[in-house]
Amino acid sequence: MIKGREESLRTIKVVAAIVIQNDQVLLARRPPEKHHGLLWEFPGGKVEAGESPAAALARELREELNWDVVVGPLFDSIARNSDGVITEVCFYLTNACPDSTPQPLEGQEIVWANSQIISQLALTPADAIIAGRLLRDGQIRPIP
Repeated sequence: MIKGREESLRTIKVVAAIVIQNDQVLLARRPPEKHHGLLWEFPGGKVEAGESPAAALARELREELNWDVVVGPLFDSIARNSDGVITEVCFYLTNACPDSTPQPLEGQEIVWANSQIISQLALTPADAIIAGRLLRDGQIRPIP
């Protein structure tokens, strides 16, 4: 049996947190040595084998930001094919646990960004699409 092209492609699952507080959203800057280095993104990471997306997202935020969160519903997902590898990024609406604040543990920069700040930051392509949707939907508004 011949496998179809889609079946032969490798898929990487990535999860990202959309955390909105006071009309601002948390963004993290990618390390310079990584793909899309120095661009901004919603924080998250790769889903490991046997791990649910929600568990992966909670783990990534705990490991990278020492931050406890409650992962909510899927907001949107974006899949891209690059050199025979499909990367699917799933963006989840996420809430911080009470008395928990993000503290970068791996040297990355983070920022709480309102609509004016987001428009000045260079985002990864997928994150730019999601940020645009959040802005259009009025989920992130200008601070008066």
